[in-house]
Amino acid sequence: MASNKNDVNSKKNSLSRKKAIALKYDADRGTAPLITAVGKGVAAERIIEVAEDSGVARVEDEFQANALSAFDAGARVPKFLFDLVAEVLLFIEDADIKNESRQNRQMQTIT
Repeated sequence: MASNKNDVNSKKNSLSRKKAIALKYDADRGTAPLITAVGKGVAAERIIEVAEDSGVARVEDEFQANALSAFDAGARVPKFLFDLVAEVLLFIEDADIKNESRQNRQMQTIT
């Protein structure tokens, strides 16, 4: 019985440490990326769920999550974190390009 209790406590601790941040960036506007959502624990799980359901690319990086979770939703990413966020945006852009290429191949196969 103690093992089950430890497992439950471990899951609770893991969930309470989980963080998620959603960013929005419009390169055409030339403004800093916008933090659209910040959550910890259950709220982080919900942000991740919405992102997955929407097909939004995701990056898992504890350091970045910790750095960005210090800011509120609606804030612009400060200049001192631009390099950090640029890594995320490049990863997402690459994922989008690969996904678009995959979709184009599927459409070519269907037609």
